Amino acid sequence: MAEKMSDALIDVVLGGGDLVEEAPARSGKRTEAISAALKEASRRIRSNRRVIGGGGFRRRRGERLFLMSVAASWLLVVFVPVLVSGIYFGLIASDRYASETQFSLRNFKASAPAAFMSLTGLPTGNLMQEAKVVESYVHSRALIDRLQERIDLFGKFNAPGIDYFSRFPEGDPIEDFMDYWRERVGVHVETLSGIVTVSVQAFSAQDAQQINRLILEAIDELVNDLSARARADLLQFNRQDLDQAQDRLKTLSEELADLRNTTGLLDPETYAKSISAVATELEVRLTEMKVRQQTLLGSMDADTPQMQFLSRQIETLEGEIARLRREIASPGSTGETLSTTKALFDRYLLDQEIARKQYTQASLEYERARLDADRRQVYTAIVMQPTLPEDAEYPRRIWSWTVVLVLCISAWGALVGLAVLIRNHLAV
Repeated sequence: MAEKMSDALIDVVLGGGDLVEEAPARSGKRTEAISAALKEASRRIRSNRRVIGGGGFRRRRGERLFLMSVAASWLLVVFVPVLVSGIYFGLIASDRYASETQFSLRNFKASAPAAFMSLTGLPTGNLMQEAKVVESYVHSRALIDRLQERIDLFGKFNAPGIDYFSRFPEGDPIEDFMDYWRERVGVHVETLSGIVTVSVQAFSAQDAQQINRLILEAIDELVNDLSARARADLLQFNRQDLDQAQDRLKTLSEELADLRNTTGLLDPETYAKSISAVATELEVRLTEMKVRQQTLLGSMDADTPQMQFLSRQIETLEGEIARLRREIASPGSTGETLSTTKALFDRYLLDQEIARKQYTQASLEYERARLDADRRQVYTAIVMQPTLPEDAEYPRRIWSWTVVLVLCISAWGALVGLAVLIRNHLAV
């Protein structure tokens, strides 16, 4: 193209070769022709540069298309969503009322560490665990099923007057309702004070308060049930030990009573002592009578009535003493000697004493466990009863609309910035 432009310039300047042959008189005309040719060539070069560089009509058309795309994106990404959200939050969205209740978990009788922690305002570890259990229970299916048995819970959230985007679709599975329930019911446990706050959103103030009251009742029953089961588990092992010790003592007492009935002896040791005492006393009397007999033999014959009477008394005493000795050493009605029977009684009495001590210790352990279980009994202390809201707290219309506006503008700005970046990259 540059070569064509140069040839045209030469043709114009030289005038097809005729200018060289003209006379010097015509030099003024030649100068004017050369100047005009130079201007024309310069204009053509500038025109070709603008076309090559993408300017001109094509450039203006591309800019118009880009600006139209930016305007269309603004309408689609910003104007329409913000307008629709404004109409929804301003005119369509159903009012939601929030009822709130607060309670804490407490022990019936606090031990020394628990009392200290209550003075400091910090809940004990067990109470925090119970509070976490309550927090999980509020969002559980067990609570939903319980509430559905008492009221038409699903009907509270899919009534015809509720807008489409706020109500729960009728016929959807319970798993979807659990997600919906977590959005409408909030629970928060304060770490320092241990206070549990339950907030319920419903589409009427009365429904919100009623659902919150039923939730509080269910939580109270749950806490009582957990406390009762924990108390039963804590006392179970100690109760087993106590029952075993009691049964052992009862069995030994019955066996000892049977032995006494069989032998006819209440206490063999006492009986043996009494027999020995009688035998000893008789032996003393026998000794005295024998001494007297020897003394009398020096002064009278053995055939005298007095000596014969004394001899019969001595024989009687000897026979009684012998009988007593045989009773101690010979087998009784059970086939055992008195000493053997006494040893058997001693073994039973020793076992009975050991069983009695074990029963006493088991009773003390059980009583100690019962007191500990009483101290661990947990109950719900109501801080604030379920409130009856007067004004709808949700949806927060201005705040929600502002969030939509900011998000749409941010998305549109990012989209336009990306488009400009791509356009500049392709134009290089």
